[in-house]
Formats: sequence, structure tokens, C-alpha cells
Amino acid sequence: MPLLGVFMKQPGAPCVFSSTLDPPNRIPATRFCPPKNLASPGWAFRGCRNGLAIFLNWVQREVYLWDPISNQQRRISFPFPLRFTDGAPKIVLNAGMVCADNHADHLHGACLLSPFKFVVVCNNMNQDHIYACLFESGSGMWGDIITVEATMADPTIDPTSPSIFVGNKLCWLLCEGDILQFDLESQSLSVIRKPFEACFMDPLSPHCFQIMRTRDNGIGLVILLGPNIQIWEWKPEYETSWVMRKTIQLGDLLTPRLFIENGVGDMP
Repeated sequence: MPLLGVFMKQPGAPCVFSSTLDPPNRIPATRFCPPKNLASPGWAFRGCRNGLAIFLNWVQREVYLWDPISNQQRRISFPFPLRFTDGAPKIVLNAGMVCADNHADHLHGACLLSPFKFVVVCNNMNQDHIYACLFESGSGMWGDIITVEATMADPTIDPTSPSIFVGNKLCWLLCEGDILQFDLESQSLSVIRKPFEACFMDPLSPHCFQIMRTRDNGIGLVILLGPNIQIWEWKPEYETSWVMRKTIQLGDLLTPRLFIENGVGDMP
């Protein structure tokens, strides 16, 4: 099945569908317009998986799952322990879901009617721990709060980077390039530290991170560093744990004028 399009979200603006198909098959944005209540302040788009779009509302402490094809919707309230634990409020920054229907003939696209698992992840105000909690639609119940100590310099969960699903793990990007992973089978939470080489980047040099699923269903990390893109793959069985798979020189792909407009490099 071809990719129909993507949902795009700009700060301060509602989520908008953008078709990737060429005319005459291009789909108008109004065909997959999120419910009007999701355009109100407080709702944050957190990606799509298995045909469902995920929205979070930290103020109302709710999760909203929406099927753009059938327009089916489901709201789930946050578990109370994520609101206050030891007197400190938790800030739910991201989430991820996976379909739990294991039947061989199941096709993703109506997963609100099938068993699914949903995980929210959050930081506390002190930034010394990261928390996760699993919701299972079969029981309609939240599980125990899982926590891991935050020993990195910046443990903030990146709210703009959608989760990836690798094996039986949901993974999220932390703002400085480390990766948070939740094992759905063992219901455990852990942090994968970014490549050792990335720890010595000049903080004043333009850089950013993104996680990805590799072709062989592994965890990948993309690092944009100045005019270069580095693609790393997590290999825990290797001594160094991370293996650099590719370096892409953006100068070979982009024009000099585009580099100048984005503040990278100098015009020769």
C-alpha cells in the first residue's frame, strides 16, 4: 500500500494532513482533518502507528487516539500516579502505541477495535528520573509506574520526535541524543547512551538528532552535524555498541545557496 501522506504540525498551529501522492490521486487535506476539539490549545500531536494518530493533552491529562480513515476515536485518561508522585508533578512529553492483535490475517487500519498497547513517558520536575506506564486495551487498565534514574546531562524526552517500534521495544529520543527504550515484554525501562564520539561535539556547532528503524529492524541514530549527516546503528553485541553505517556530505546534495540560507558554511 502506498504512503498516502503525512501529518504535519507547526508550533501554535493545528495538525494538518499533507498528501504525498501526485495529481490526480492527491488527497485534499480536508479528507483527513482531525476532530475540531484537537485543534484547541493543549493538544499535542505525537505521531502515527498502525493507522492511528496519537495526541496528548497534558492539561486535561488525556490521551486521544484517532483513526483518520474511519474517524473512530478513543480517549484515555492518564493514570493518577503520573500526575503526582512524592508531591512532584510529572510532565508527560511523549507516547507510543502498538497493535497487539497477533492473528495472521489481521491488517492494521482498524486497531482501535483490536487489542493494543499504549505507553506514555514523562520527566519529573527535578529532571532526576524518567517514568513510563503501560495501558492495555484488553483489560482497560494502566500498569505499574516504571522508572529509571536520569544520570545524563539532559534527560528531557524530546516531545517533537515520534517513537519507533523495534522488536518488542518502543523507543524515544532524548533531547541530547540518548535513547529511551521500553521493553513491552519485560515492562522495563532503560536508556541507551548516544555514540561515544557524539559526546564531544561542539555545543556551539549546529547539530540535531533523530532516531530511526534500520532496514534489519534495529535501532538507528541520525546525527546532523554541520554540513554532514552521520547514520549510526545500535549493536549491543559489539564492543563499542554503536557502529557508524554511513556519512552523507550535504554539500553533495544541496546547493551552496541553500547552505547559506540555513546558516551552514560560507559561499566560495
